Amino acid sequence: MNNTTFDLKAYFKRIGFTGKARPDLMTLKRLQYLHVIHIPFENLNPLLNIPVKIDITSLQKKMVENDRGGYCFEQNGLFYHVLKTIGFQVTAFSGRVLWNKPDDEITAKSHKYYW
Repeated sequence: MNNTTFDLKAYFKRIGFTGKARPDLMTLKRLQYLHVIHIPFENLNPLLNIPVKIDITSLQKKMVENDRGGYCFEQNGLFYHVLKTIGFQVTAFSGRVLWNKPDDEITAKSHKYYW
C-alpha cells in the first residue's frame, strides 16, 4: 500500500502523540492506547447510506482531518498505514465475527485486520 499521501504529523496531532515514533513495542503500545481513546468506533456512514471508502486518502480525511471515528475496516486501515509509515512490518488478515453461532458453524470472513 502506498504511504506517500499519509500525513503522520496530522495523525499524531489528532491522537495527542508526542515524542519520537519508532517501530518498537513501546511506541506500538502508546499508539494503540491513544488511537482507541481519541478515534471512536463509529458506523454512521452505513446507517445514513453514505459510501464507506477505505482508501488511505478517504480514511485520513474522515478520521484525522474531520475528527470523526470509523468502523472496523476504517480503524484497522488507518492504523495499518500509521504503523507502515513508522516502519513496522505489518501483515493484513481477514477475520470472522461470531454471534452466538453453534461451534461447528463457520461464518464468512467479513473483517480485515492489519497486524
